Amino acid sequence: MVPKLSNGDWLTRFLDQIRLGPIGVVLSLSIINVVINISIALNQDAWFPSMKSQGLGSEPGAWFNDFLVIPVVIGYFRWIQTAGDSLFGELVTVQVFSNPNFTKSILNNCKTRFQGVWTVITSVSIAVIFCVWFVLTFTVFAKNTFSSWVTVSPTIVWIRVPFLFVAAYAITMFVIDLAMIILVLNALFRNQEIVVQPFSPDDAGGLGSVGQFVAKLGYLIGMLGLGLSANFVTQNAFRLIGISDYVAVIALILYLVLSPIFFFLPLWSAHVAMVKYRNNLLTNISKEYVQVFNQLISLRAENPDRLEPHLRKIKQLEETQKTINKFPIWPFNADAPRRFFALVISPLIPAVISVAIDLIKRMSSTIFP
Repeated sequence: MVPKLSNGDWLTRFLDQIRLGPIGVVLSLSIINVVINISIALNQDAWFPSMKSQGLGSEPGAWFNDFLVIPVVIGYFRWIQTAGDSLFGELVTVQVFSNPNFTKSILNNCKTRFQGVWTVITSVSIAVIFCVWFVLTFTVFAKNTFSSWVTVSPTIVWIRVPFLFVAAYAITMFVIDLAMIILVLNALFRNQEIVVQPFSPDDAGGLGSVGQFVAKLGYLIGMLGLGLSANFVTQNAFRLIGISDYVAVIALILYLVLSPIFFFLPLWSAHVAMVKYRNNLLTNISKEYVQVFNQLISLRAENPDRLEPHLRKIKQLEETQKTINKFPIWPFNADAPRRFFALVISPLIPAVISVAIDLIKRMSSTIFP
């Protein structure tokens, strides 16, 4: 039986008590954010544009981040623990690992790490630091600047703090959980032999659960890409080569660079183990082929009439080699990478269109002043 992965922290226990799953978390947080933010904005005169802010009603980026991106990320915090259970449970069920006792030991260690006090301390510390930064940024350092709707009144900033604390805490815990799952996958595939099942219906040698786990993370990356794209569209961050918002540009570059790494990192250890399994089979076939071939050479000179069985054996070995070369060496089917990178690239299309329109306008103003 696979140990149940659970942080056992205060937020997880609370969500367990009210029986909210990942989708319930997303919907609940979105509704709560909408109701509270609109109420605050109307009460504090922060809904319409003013000298202090363009107003919540005119900030689609704030709507997108507060009502969609943050709830989805916290929903992933809720999802990743059950997803880890499903992932490791499937790997144990299909019996791809050669040493069940070692597998159980590694998973028990993973459970201990999930429930470690240091994860809660780290997450709380980062959440507190983020909240302090938020308060200072939108109160002390934003007094004389045209900024977000939250700068209209310090009351708005302080009301937002508890929500941002929970969000920062959940995001940090999610990152820690994901890192631990990747480390456990690396330990499982690196330290024991596996058995690839070439005719498995998942078209991934029985390891399709690993690819499915990563594919579902693609939705989260796509959501972050939408948030980044919304920033470019609403604030025209590129300013076309005369880049004014360098932070947004750096974020875009990191997004494009880290997304492929994010995809292949959890899969790499499984890929290496699958290649090793295939190469071991090919090595055994090669050794047997050399033995039969040497016997064939000897018989050719001594007894030509006995060549036929050895020729048939060589043909069988060649056919076996061709079959083994077709064994899957990645824990996903052919559609998984296409789906993942479609989720990564498609959210950037609005930003690309926005930059293209800005370029056309600039060129038009230059040609037809």
